[in-house]
Amino acid sequence: MNAINYLAQLDFRPASPKQPTAQTASNISSTRQTQQATVASLSTTPSTVVNLTSMSGKDLMLSRLFHISDPSLEPPVEYNHDRSYGLVYDFLTTADRKQIAQIYDYAVSQGKDLEQVDLLAFNWANYRSRPDCSPAIYFNDRKGIVEGGYDPTTGKLAYAEFDPESEAIAQRLLTSKALNDNTIINSDFLRVDMEPGRFGKRSLEHMQFVQELVFAFSPSGDAVNPNATLPLRPHELAEMKYAELRAKGWDSSKMTALEFESKTLAVARGENPNGGLFGKYQNRLDSHLSGFFTAGDKSILGEAYEMASDKGVDLKRIDKLAAELGALRIQQQLTGELIRATTNRDADADKRGEMDMAHMAILGEMHRMSGL
Repeated sequence: MNAINYLAQLDFRPASPKQPTAQTASNISSTRQTQQATVASLSTTPSTVVNLTSMSGKDLMLSRLFHISDPSLEPPVEYNHDRSYGLVYDFLTTADRKQIAQIYDYAVSQGKDLEQVDLLAFNWANYRSRPDCSPAIYFNDRKGIVEGGYDPTTGKLAYAEFDPESEAIAQRLLTSKALNDNTIINSDFLRVDMEPGRFGKRSLEHMQFVQELVFAFSPSGDAVNPNATLPLRPHELAEMKYAELRAKGWDSSKMTALEFESKTLAVARGENPNGGLFGKYQNRLDSHLSGFFTAGDKSILGEAYEMASDKGVDLKRIDKLAAELGALRIQQQLTGELIRATTNRDADADKRGEMDMAHMAILGEMHRMSGL
């Protein structure tokens, strides 16, 4: 698995269902698979008409999220945040599931699109699966940039933002009394959901749906909380970062912000960015990445490039792995995690020859090339 593509790593079908009753695991698995097939057929067979008004909110939640129709087969709440299997919805707490069932009831009664509830539930479950994940920064593999961090192609800060109408809704909710006294959406999750960098792109329709829900299930309605403090928004966080760099001596007319941080970090480590085998191939990469690589990174990348060259393998394969590793290191630097926090390695780990888990993809490619 790509070390930096961590946002969707939990969204897999369950390897095996839980055991809520005395039934055998094989019986439960067979029953659940049959129910999943039945639910799928109801949504794909043109001649079948499903009367949603006859289904309770809990029935809808079980069928749409867990793909089951028997409440006795509902998975228990999952607390193991390190697992890499099962449905992400398993992380929803008992209280979460009760509230989401209420939301399905409300959506049906108001003629709302149930896909809006599905999306809300998915974000809610992702929040429960990774409650400590940084809300402002995440790696976007398709764009190849670090949202909330730097765009490696320009060296400029790149951060996620809502469209103006959605941002107005977010600020309205974050400064409302309903943020804390609504009975339909967990307030901690709601705060995170109103940050544009935490989850994927959300439509204005979805933001309006969330606002309607919160105000409808709050005794305060849309009343403003006079004591509320609006969290810093993405553009404000970006300006704070630029101010910090300018205070350190960054001159935007001479180099990009990313190049400046790269050079200062390399100097602080006392490293020669052009040393060893890595220096032989360094000009293939964006120059500002070098300062973010550790000595161990440069060592293994140099070996990988040399092996690829000897084996006649396209060096672009190593370029891609190097860019992904560089994006990970940039992200760790920006979030304050640093390399030690993610890999649990101390400053002398490279000297002792200990493996860095962030190198697994590169080691895998080297193993593949060794067989050529």
